[in-house]
Amino acid sequence: MLVELLIHLLLTSILILIIANQLQGVEVDTWWAALCGAVVLGVINTILFPVVAFVTLPFTILTFGLFLLVIHACMFKFSAAIVSGFRVNGFVPALYGSILLTLFDLVISVFI
Repeated sequence: MLVELLIHLLLTSILILIIANQLQGVEVDTWWAALCGAVVLGVINTILFPVVAFVTLPFTILTFGLFLLVIHACMFKFSAAIVSGFRVNGFVPALYGSILLTLFDLVISVFI
């Protein structure tokens, strides 16, 4: 279980580096910043995301679940605000980055 968690964090940090290289507006200075960003994003998604998703449930229902994309983008941008060396410049890069990270993470979860 712990090994799977460490592998997942390592692969998520690699994904953050790939997204930073491919997407303009997402910047990562070092490998360490990407690893810290993956850890912070995991903690935020574990603790804060369920609370925010529950509070914004009416908006999520009205938008047929599309508001969850906005929540994920805010979590991505918030994690970048916490970690030095990991920057997201604007909401649109945060939205694209969170969508790419979610899709890549889904593919990785199938194989782990």
